[in-house]
Formats: sequence, structure tokens, C-alpha cells
Amino acid sequence: MLFRQRSLRRILFSYNYIKPEENFTIGRFHEICSQPKKIIVTSTTREKRRKSRQNIHFTSGWKRQVSLNDLFKAGVVTESTVTKIETGELEQADVEKSLKLYLVGEEPIAGLIMSDTGEKISIYNAWKQGLIRRGTSISLLEAQAATGRVIDVETADKLSVKEASERGVIDGQFETILSRAERAVYGYTTRTSPDTLSLFEAMKRGLMVENHGV
Repeated sequence: MLFRQRSLRRILFSYNYIKPEENFTIGRFHEICSQPKKIIVTSTTREKRRKSRQNIHFTSGWKRQVSLNDLFKAGVVTESTVTKIETGELEQADVEKSLKLYLVGEEPIAGLIMSDTGEKISIYNAWKQGLIRRGTSISLLEAQAATGRVIDVETADKLSVKEASERGVIDGQFETILSRAERAVYGYTTRTSPDTLSLFEAMKRGLMVENHGV
């Protein structure tokens, strides 16, 4: 490595000091200056690892992975934000919190709270106890299923429609109805094709009655 002469002299002699109180002779001064100097060159530039927007993922409310690039294409984040995340200037966890509304959406109504006792009642049980109408309970539960999960108010667990039925959070009739709302989120599959169809494609192929789809 080449150094400019001025820079080299600064490095070599930067730690040669003579204290006035010490009795230095010319010979001692030459002896110090002639000693070999150890030069340590350190780099203060740290190479930042740049992540790719295709390889940075966030978890949606449906437990699906969404890439940062997809969010950018959808207009959810700006190019400036993407660049800052790629270079590490912005923490991914902090950005994910600010994107909660887009990734998860508004939290649906989980259940009812009895004002006199503070007891939490699921929407399904509220209908069974005659506190709300069946149509109201279905609409509220469909809103849960449309977010990808049905909420168990006792444990706060978020379950698939099938899991909710197995745990007794809903019954078989509700499972059939809510499965339609759930499939509208995850898509439709057929036995003849491994492809996942959107709600609109399923209605076009007659897999979903239009009234139910709407």
C-alpha cells in the first residue's frame, strides 16, 4: 500500500513526544527516531449488506408471506421506504407495525361482553342464548372468516373454520356457511386441477353461486 510522504511522516512521528521535564540528549532523540515503527492500517468503512426486496417478506393476516416488492407494486410502500429497508436504515419489524392495517386489516368483532358480569361470550353462543339474531351472528362470523381466522374468545386463538368447528366454537351448519367466506380469501381448488381459483373465477365456472359470492 502506497502512502504519500507527508501522510507517512505523520503516522511515523505522531507518537514521538519530548517532555520538557525529561533530560533528553540528541543521541537519545536519534535512537527513538531510528526505532522501527509498527504501522496498523484499519478500515473504518463497513460494507453494508443490502437485502433484496424480493427476499424481504412480511406475514399477512392469512398467514401468507408477502414480499416487500409486492407491497411496493401495490402502492403500499414507497421506493424510498423500500431502499431504506434493503440497506438496513429502517428495521423491518418497525415497518411491519406501520403496515398492520394493510397486512392484517381492521380486527373484526370477536364476541360480546356482558355489561353486568364482564363475561365474554362468543358470537355463536350469543346467538344460541338468544342475545343476537342468527343473521347477525352469521354476518359477524363471516367477517371473521374473511380475515382468514375465526376467533375463540375464551383462548384468543385464531382458528380456521374447520378448527373452530372441531373445538365447538361453531357448529356444522355455521361451518358450511363460513367455509364459503374462508375460501373467498384463500381461493378455490378443484379435484381436476391443482390451481387455486379466485372467487370471481369460481363463480364463472359454477363452483360458487353468484348470490353467495356477492
